[in-house]
Amino acid sequence: MVADSDGATASTSFPLTLRNEMFRLIPTPFGGVRSGSMAWGDFDNDGDLDLALAGQGLNQAVIYRNDGGGQFVKLNLDLPNVDGGGVEWGDFDNDGDLDLLIHGRGQSTGALLVANIYRNTGGGNFELLNAGLTGLYGPAAWADYDNDGRLDIISTGDTLNSSYRTVIYHNEGDGRFVAISPSIDAVGNAQLSWSGINNLWRDVDFDGNLLLDFVVSQRSTFP
Repeated sequence: MVADSDGATASTSFPLTLRNEMFRLIPTPFGGVRSGSMAWGDFDNDGDLDLALAGQGLNQAVIYRNDGGGQFVKLNLDLPNVDGGGVEWGDFDNDGDLDLLIHGRGQSTGALLVANIYRNTGGGNFELLNAGLTGLYGPAAWADYDNDGRLDIISTGDTLNSSYRTVIYHNEGDGRFVAISPSIDAVGNAQLSWSGINNLWRDVDFDGNLLLDFVVSQRSTFP
């Protein structure tokens, strides 16, 4: 009930439910990783979040499909494992389902540095694109910096040749990504922060365009 200065009153009622939320550990098939990364995303559009996981300790990067009720099923996919980088979900081709970016230092047989995009073709299948990315030992992130309706990529990290790079790739809309900033260097013995890469995209001048807020940190060393 409330009253005004003249003494008039008014009242209303509404239901109020107090809940004591509890969290419990759910047994899962997830492997433990070191210098790894994970990303939640509903790649099969069934309304629950699935998991992509990579890092030291795994033979391959893996995707676990969430079947509900705390049940996760590992997909039978051939994905390169990475550390010091990440796995990132994003619908780069605007077909309504999430695709996967894998970026970092290779832990599997093959390329020493990995920067791969896997197109979600449905049914739990992912197709490797010849996207034109160059691998770096560090993180990457999706964002539409030019507001053309397509997700672009920022890639940053170590070349494993005592230099550090940051590259912005423009999404051409046909499965190709073109480097528009191939010559951005880190400052001295520093690089873009290994943490918080998703927070580097900012509309700093409120003009509707995403710009980069560069965060410089001292070199991180991964064994």
